[in-house]
Amino acid sequence: MKKVFLFALIAAFFLAVGISGAGVSPNKMMGINVVLNTEISNAILTDLANYGTVLDVFHEINALTMRTKLSHLETIQSLPYVAAANPDRERQGIPIDTVPVDNFNAGLSTWNLDTIDVTDYGFANRVVDYDGAGVYVAVLDTGLVDTWRQYFPQERIATEYAICFGGGGGNRGWVSTQPNKWEHDTNSHGTHVTSTILGYNFYGTPINGVAPMASVIPVKVLNQTGWGWTSAISRGILYVAVLKEKEIPFINLLIVTMSAGKYRKTLQNAYSQAEKVPFIAVEYFLGIFDLFGCLFNSLIRYYSPIRLKGDLRMDNFDISYLVKEAIKKDSLSAQFFDTLRIYYAARSMVRKISLSSFYYPFENRSFEKMAVQAIKENAPEAKVVGYQHASLSLSHTNFLLTKEEAKITPLPDTIMTMGRITKDIMKNMGNFPSDLLKTGCALRQKINIEKLKDKKENIRNILVVLATGIEEYVKVLMFLEEAFKGTNQFYNIWIRPHPVFKLEDAIKIIGKPNFTFHKTEKETLSECLEWADAVMYVHSTVAIEALSKGMPVMCINIDNALNADPLFDFSSFKWQVNSPHELETVVNEINTLSEDDFRLRQAKAVEYVKDYFYPVNQDTLAKFM
Repeated sequence: MKKVFLFALIAAFFLAVGISGAGVSPNKMMGINVVLNTEISNAILTDLANYGTVLDVFHEINALTMRTKLSHLETIQSLPYVAAANPDRERQGIPIDTVPVDNFNAGLSTWNLDTIDVTDYGFANRVVDYDGAGVYVAVLDTGLVDTWRQYFPQERIATEYAICFGGGGGNRGWVSTQPNKWEHDTNSHGTHVTSTILGYNFYGTPINGVAPMASVIPVKVLNQTGWGWTSAISRGILYVAVLKEKEIPFINLLIVTMSAGKYRKTLQNAYSQAEKVPFIAVEYFLGIFDLFGCLFNSLIRYYSPIRLKGDLRMDNFDISYLVKEAIKKDSLSAQFFDTLRIYYAARSMVRKISLSSFYYPFENRSFEKMAVQAIKENAPEAKVVGYQHASLSLSHTNFLLTKEEAKITPLPDTIMTMGRITKDIMKNMGNFPSDLLKTGCALRQKINIEKLKDKKENIRNILVVLATGIEEYVKVLMFLEEAFKGTNQFYNIWIRPHPVFKLEDAIKIIGKPNFTFHKTEKETLSECLEWADAVMYVHSTVAIEALSKGMPVMCINIDNALNADPLFDFSSFKWQVNSPHELETVVNEINTLSEDDFRLRQAKAVEYVKDYFYPVNQDTLAKFM
């Protein structure tokens, strides 16, 4: 019933009366609104392109706007899939004089409210119990005047959902959103309607309203002279319908960035969750002029890369050449364009929606900084929160700032960490400002320390966890091939690749390994850890999760220039394997631990994990808000 009503409401706008063709050139270009009797398809859009340019599509109601010649209108109206097609029309609102208002509680009754039996004569004389509390009222009109805060309490205007739709009309173009224009109206009709709903204050005298405790959502669809196109009004109606569908005020927006090679799969996975979360691809916010801006600035940097002045030194080593080559490489690659793309998308996002809070996984990468920069420039009132979500090692140079860098780097207002350890690393080694860092909780890791592993007399089942890329895969496979030469029959080896990188790609490079192993494809991480007696790794958060199970871990040294071990500051229940020939010795050392020594080391590991991964509960989640 609601959908039928919504369709009928918008169709009423689209089915406007036609115009007289007398004295008008048949070649005159005009904007028309088209309602279909079937769902919109690519074939229909292609066919309509023969008669003009499709400007905007309303899939929800099977309608669209287009620019065409007057002579084509009758042809379009006669198409078999068209229910109606008529010119886009101007809609006029009637202005009234503005009256400053700031308070209307228990206000004076006016004749119009008395007439509909909402109030009686005098002050504080409401004759109905219902006052609009908890209800949102969307007012599709001219918006509010600049001084609306003198008219209405700020608590009664839902600024987080307020929006403006402008443009429309075939001779003007697409319907677009215009940031903050909803509160700069000069016509005042929308303010008049809002005052009827909420009430107002007449030179200090509070005047009652129909629903004084309701929350009004201003949706500006009429321009500063009080008229607007049907297409813009329809877009406003659909916007309110979306808010209703998402059950305001609890609207969750998940912006999914492009995942190289698996974009469609990423979107499908996001939408296939049991509890569907509404999401919008980042490309939704990019217009053609945004892409031209990215291209233009990319070409500037391509032909004129940033030039450094003076020497750059680190521990008395001149690294100027390395930095210049890195800048040159990035300028010649598509990375600069992609980073700019995020800036323009974030800028467009905050201009299209009312943003109160922005949360994102924090890794201090260039595209994150561009998003933060755009939000702070265009929505300075929005709260920006970064979530540090994975283990840290000395190889994470993106988490290392110079002492002055934080002053000029776009950073969020708050960085929530998984626990105390990563917070201390970012503060003491990364030079992040201490007032920026707060301990949150481990949202990604499910830590259960209730049941710890018993000591094995002999380690037989070894889980090898791969993480960072094909180069690591190749080096680890070669390491294991040498380590298990002649001893593989004593061990059961499971290899768990990272979901992004294929183990087969590494095997193509070095050939099939000469040791037997099982690749975990269907087994969950919990099942892998339950099966294993010990874990081997180079760089993986799984090592910390293994410690939470009371399992010894072995870090493989594959001669990385920087230490990639996330347990670089922990050694009580971790062993270092520096060469393939050391593996047997390290395993024997673990096997020969006494029961007391094993339990003592296990207890230290558990305490370390508790500091690394704070639990998820109401108290830790509240810190994010």
